[in-house]
Amino acid sequence: MYFRATDNVNGHQIWSTDGTALGTQMLKVINGPTGCDPDHLTVFGNSMYFVANNGSQGAELWVTDGTEAGTHIVKDIAPGPNTGSAPHLLTPYHNKLYFVANDGNTGNQLWVTDGTEAGTHILQPSNMGIAQYLTNTNSMAVYNDRLYFNAHYDNKGEELWAFDDTPSSVNEFYKEPPTITVYPNPVADILNVSISATSSEKYELEVFNVYGQKVLRVGECTGHFTLNTEKLAPGIYYISIANNGLYSSGRFVKE
Repeated sequence: MYFRATDNVNGHQIWSTDGTALGTQMLKVINGPTGCDPDHLTVFGNSMYFVANNGSQGAELWVTDGTEAGTHIVKDIAPGPNTGSAPHLLTPYHNKLYFVANDGNTGNQLWVTDGTEAGTHILQPSNMGIAQYLTNTNSMAVYNDRLYFNAHYDNKGEELWAFDDTPSSVNEFYKEPPTITVYPNPVADILNVSISATSSEKYELEVFNVYGQKVLRVGECTGHFTLNTEKLAPGIYYISIANNGLYSSGRFVKE
């Protein structure tokens, strides 16, 4: 087990323990006696990654295999005296470690490492051109074999994005489609529609009957709005929204 602690001599450092007094030790003195202030301890594979400041390069990504010799910086992402890229949100996914860091030029961006300096690099969505800063990224998680994170990539505010690390989609990011909620359902005359998107997102809405015939269309819908269904015949209807290749649908019953 790894943890941070201070012996009141070398400042806060990385320690390890096997649960016994004899097996509890400091791995390496980094920036003593001030301490390296280790943070974001993350076990990945047979190693443990963490963020530390060696007093000359600032807060950067480090790795340890549990030995002094095997404890070292992975890469100086933001070169310069005490600049530091401040890596955070360290998240293992598909045999690699993903994190957010600032190289001093592109702002906070998504980075990936395989544990080597050569294998540590920035990830930007090639399908979005030059990415904006991930200034609001404060969470990252793996779900259903995708890496999810919140980001501000496309001038439309902060959204949920996903990364699928497969040969056909490396460096391609996907914005998750919005969800659509309708009520009351069944409806008599006024249907409330809510779209889980930012206020700046505009969607085209269409309503179809069970025969696939379009019976209603509304352009540039945002957030929450109402539909007048008074003239629709009783039956089942399907509602869909679309925006820049993102689609979502729902269903309602007209009384």
